[in-house]
Amino acid sequence: MLNEELEKKVDFLVNHIPDLIKKFNIWGYRKDADFYFYKLLMSERKHNPIENLLNTEKLESFIGLIYITLISWNMNQRRAIIRPFNEFSSNIQSIKEHIIDLSEFQLAGLSSAHDLKFILDKLKQIYKKLDLMVSSAKLVSNAKALHFLLPDLIMPMDRENTLMYFYNNQNESINKFLQIFKCSYEIVNRIELNKYLDHEWNQTILKIIDNAIIYYIREKFYKEKLLSKYWKFIKTKGIPEKLMKHFINKVIEEDQKHFHH
Repeated sequence: MLNEELEKKVDFLVNHIPDLIKKFNIWGYRKDADFYFYKLLMSERKHNPIENLLNTEKLESFIGLIYITLISWNMNQRRAIIRPFNEFSSNIQSIKEHIIDLSEFQLAGLSSAHDLKFILDKLKQIYKKLDLMVSSAKLVSNAKALHFLLPDLIMPMDRENTLMYFYNNQNESINKFLQIFKCSYEIVNRIELNKYLDHEWNQTILKIIDNAIIYYIREKFYKEKLLSKYWKFIKTKGIPEKLMKHFINKVIEEDQKHFHH
């Protein structure tokens, strides 16, 4: 089902999610508007069947909440430009029957090969039809929007964390989206994640996996990011490279005292 490299990635998460989530929670991931919009959105999903949200007077408000949450999750900056609201809303409504069909499934506990094939076939159709961004890029916006619509089935994905973790690059494709979905299926059916649920960022088991990946990437590339951020001062201001690396190592040591134990 998965190639050897992806199997290794899955195995690592299955074995390390408890520690990664503990560190993630201690770290204290940001709590800005993006967090509060997400909480509102998850509350709507938990307390209302999806068919009610997509077929009643709640429709505009619900899609509006998805829209503003995507913007707060960086889906309207740099190269990522979200479509105008009317186009966005129409596009979401065009897949609502597929979403309703999938809403009966939860990834955890899913054991039927027939059901898994049905879900994968539906996701292929949805992925091709969803067109939420002005650019041709689809994976990140599709995965995030689908997580908001189907939080117990789809994991949010991004380039910096998800694609770097599973593929060590930021190139996207429908195949990568589907393979990452299969990875999340393997993970949730090999480790009990319900005990890590909370009312903060760990609102669903699939967001828990996402949070574990976020923390792993942070830990792995923290030094490189600091060096990259301050490298211009070495080049333009003449700060000795050895001195800058010394101070960056001090920052990392201090960070580890607070967040890694």
